[in-house]
Amino acid sequence: MNKPILEIQNLSVEFPTKNEVVGAIKDISFNLAAGETLGIVGESGSGKSVTSLAVIGLLPTTAKVTGNILFNNPRISQESYVNLL
Repeated sequence: MNKPILEIQNLSVEFPTKNEVVGAIKDISFNLAAGETLGIVGESGSGKSVTSLAVIGLLPTTAKVTGNILFNNPRISQESYVNLL
């Protein structure tokens, strides 16, 4: 098996609101190696888009993202996204 180029480890995303914290995804983990194709499927509202947006760093700044996102081994953090813009 090829070494993963993308590793998602225990990714969780929450959105705080005025009255509560809404959990969008909780503890998602997966790997993607070079040459592989990954499909993310699920019911409407199951977190597919939130997962993808978290990986590419396009969530609102109010989102609380925990876990690790590693691309070609280095850890990607919210701070990294800010520095890229």
